[in-house]
Parts: sequence; structure tokens; C-alpha cells
Amino acid sequence: MESPSSPKEMFSQFEKLLADLVRAGIDFAVVGGVAMGLNGYQLYTAETGLLVHTDRENTRRMLAHLTTWGEGSARELQATEFVPQEGSIRVMEDFALDIFTQMRGHSLDEFRPKLRYVASGDVRIAYLHPDQLIELKKDSWRDKDRLDVLALREILRREAAGETAPNS
Repeated sequence: MESPSSPKEMFSQFEKLLADLVRAGIDFAVVGGVAMGLNGYQLYTAETGLLVHTDRENTRRMLAHLTTWGEGSARELQATEFVPQEGSIRVMEDFALDIFTQMRGHSLDEFRPKLRYVASGDVRIAYLHPDQLIELKKDSWRDKDRLDVLALREILRREAAGETAPNS
């Protein structure tokens, strides 16, 4: 598997997969580093994270779609793995895809009221609001997460001051 040559190329790979998931009717929101970037904190990441709704039909659609992504390594996944629980299921293809059903005790439905959206062609891709990312990262022991929280708080400060506008 070849690495993309630039962060922009990597994001275009993420964006294509995410837009295809929306078109397939899969209920999810982007989390992690890609969500940080969508909120205005640009960083390079070689993975993307999704928080997915765990109802049976959504899981079926997601598994069916992921078998067509890359070389189809997701064929090994079972619907029984997608129950509300902490931790992620990692799918390795052109990049790492971490699929979460719950994060720090929160489900997608709990985050839904504040989700943000970015347009990608004919679809809108949901991603976590800075407040929600702060909630997930604020008690972390990792220095990176503490720095992310500071950056997210600065994004919120700038938005409140009218200095930046979120995606719509």
C-alpha cells in the first residue's frame, strides 16, 4: 500500500470514502484528526475515525459498503462486533479507518444536536463540533490531546468573536 504524497491527497482519499458512505445511507459522524481539521485546526493524520449508529440496518449498509472499499478487508468484519462499546474497530486499506460505536460513554445520538456538516459534492458529511471533541479529549493523559483541547478552545473563541465561520 503506497502512502499519499501530501496531506491534501490524504484528505481527498478520506473525503471520497466519507462522501461514498453518506451516499450509501450510512449514519455516522467524523471524529478525531479529520474532525479537528474540518473545525479549522489543520494537522496531518494518516487515519480517520467514524462514530457510527449501531442499529442493525445501518450496520448492514456500512459492512456492505466497506467490502467494496480498497481490497475489501472489511469482509472479515461481523455485524455482532458493532455493539455499543468503548474502543474502535480498525480497518486497514489505503489508510486506517477507526470505527467507534461509543466514545467515552457517548453515542452518535447524543452528539447529533451539535453536529456540523461539510459539503462534498452532492452530500453533506457530519463531523463533531469543537465542544464535543473537547469533551472526548479533555481528560486524556496524552500531551497531543491536551494541545488539541487548547486549539479547539481557541477555535471556539475565534468563532464567538466572529473571526472564523464553521463549515455549513
